[in-house]
Amino acid sequence: MFNISDAGDYIGEGEIILPDLISRSQNRVAESAIREIPIKIWIYRMDNGSGNTSVQGAFDLIDDVNILFEGTNIQLYPLCDVTFIDDTEIATNGGSQEDFEDYTLINRLSNALNMHFVISHNEGWGGKANFPDDNGDGNTQEGNSYSFALRLNSANSLNRPNIVAH
Repeated sequence: MFNISDAGDYIGEGEIILPDLISRSQNRVAESAIREIPIKIWIYRMDNGSGNTSVQGAFDLIDDVNILFEGTNIQLYPLCDVTFIDDTEIATNGGSQEDFEDYTLINRLSNALNMHFVISHNEGWGGKANFPDDNGDGNTQEGNSYSFALRLNSANSLNRPNIVAH
C-alpha cells in the first residue's frame, strides 16, 4: 500500500503541494452546519377575527427567538402560510386538555414545528407542548408531535414568557 508521506514534499509535476495543504488545513476550523427549522404558525382569535397577534408580530417573535439562539447553529424560519383560527373559546380559555390535543392534532403541518399563538390571558394552553413521545412508551406519536402553544403579552419581545421553554 502506498503511503502519502513516502512521496516527500513533491507530489504532482514538480509542485510542492503537501506542505501547502497541511499548512492550510491547520488554520481551518470546522464550521457546523446551521439547522434550519421550519415553523408553521397558527393564530387563534375571537369568533369575529379580532384579538391576538398579527402575522408580523408572530414573525417578530421568531426573529427574537433566533437572537436568543445565536451561536447555537439553530435558525427558525416561518413558513409563509400563516393560518388564523377564529374560535373565541379556544383563543381565550383554551378549552379542555382534549381540546388542546384535538386542535394541535388537526391543525398541524408535518415536517415543521407547529407554533400555536393563543391570547395572552389563555391559561389553558399557554406553555403546553406535544413531543414525539408524550405518552412515555418509547413510541413516537405521529399525530400532534412537535407542536406547542405560546401566550404573548405586551412586554418587551425578548421578555415574553414561554419562548425558550419548549
